[in-house]
Formats: sequence, C-alpha cells, structure tokens
Amino acid sequence: MRSLRRTSKRNGISRLSGFLRHPSSRAGSSNDINEDLYELSPQEFKTAIEQDPSAVLVDVRERFEWDICRIDGARLLPLSKFDPDTCGLDPESSIYLYCYMGKRSMLALKELKRAGFNNLKNLTGGIDLWAVEVDSDMPRY
Repeated sequence: MRSLRRTSKRNGISRLSGFLRHPSSRAGSSNDINEDLYELSPQEFKTAIEQDPSAVLVDVRERFEWDICRIDGARLLPLSKFDPDTCGLDPESSIYLYCYMGKRSMLALKELKRAGFNNLKNLTGGIDLWAVEVDSDMPRY
C-alpha cells in the first residue's frame, strides 16, 4: 500500500499540474469572488452536508484519486472534463465541492458561479485535510 501511495503521489503531481492553469483561473470578470465566503473547514463541511438533505457532494478530482479515497455520497465530476452546462447539476441545489487540497474545487466553484449557480461551498484543505480532521481512517496520498 505504501508504494501505491508513493506512486499515486508522483503520478498525481504530474497529472494535476495542468489544472493550475485552468481557464477559470483567468483574472477579471466573475472569477474575482471573495473565496472566503465559500470556504468551509472540514468539520463545518461535514456538519453542513449532514444537515442539508438536498446537498449535492461533488468531487472534482481525477478517477485515479477517487479510486484511492472519497467522501461517501460524492459524485465524481473531474475538473479536467468539467463543464457547468453539461454536468447535470441543478443551479438551485446546494452544491458542496472538494478535491485533494481545495484549489481545483475552488476553480470548479468559480465556473459554477459564472454559470449562475449560487448555493456553493468548498472544502478548505480538500480531502487531505478532511482525512486529518474528520476521518482518520481514510487513506491519504
């Protein structure tokens, strides 16, 4: 298992580096949002999804990351293929997004915001911090 984690981490870094320049990271327009308004700590995120029966939990990581660990009830919509217009999400739903460290999910949140979605939250620190603060049995990579 340890070698799998090391391999995944190495692969993850090279596979994920392209996301840092996702089109939604351009300056200007509606991407200039106050990110703090959308961020929830892992414990706040957990409480929010437990208390919101209509919550839609979205994981924007890639399939190989999803296969390592995920939050129960999440739907996989990788950022590499993410399109708010075709992702099948309801703009009226409460949407809770996460990724590995919280950066890619914030990019997806900005894309959704620009497309007219309003009830959005992002997991600060991503699933990595979730594994530390909420679910210590979750595998980390």
